[in-house]
Amino acid sequence: MNIDHKHIVLYDGLCNLCNSSVRFIIKRDPEAIFRFVAMQSDVGRALLKRYRAEHISYKTIVYICSGVIYTRSTAALLISRKLKGVCKYLYYFIYIPVPIRDSVYMLISRYRYRIFGKKEVCIIPDNKIKDRFIDY
Repeated sequence: MNIDHKHIVLYDGLCNLCNSSVRFIIKRDPEAIFRFVAMQSDVGRALLKRYRAEHISYKTIVYICSGVIYTRSTAALLISRKLKGVCKYLYYFIYIPVPIRDSVYMLISRYRYRIFGKKEVCIIPDNKIKDRFIDY
């Protein structure tokens, strides 16, 4: 798998909400433009280092699009823009100022383990979607 792929999503592989979000994206991405990698993986850490973003916490989603790195609500909204169905209209929340969007994002992120739970190890994708994950 090429880590120079145009659309890469880094996520917290231990977070149930994050894993559900990955499945949500896959289901609404029939053209398979997105590739995924857990931040905790060797590939995930290497990508963060490559983009000088080692400081980014597992509490945020990271979207690398054509060599540019996006985080938090901006990443989520840019991803939603590429998806099929009504969720692509979530992108219009981009017009809400970043501090407001990100404060809501970080509030959810702060309590995600408590609300949605946490896995002991990163998920292993099944054979149908395995090729969508860079580190498998």
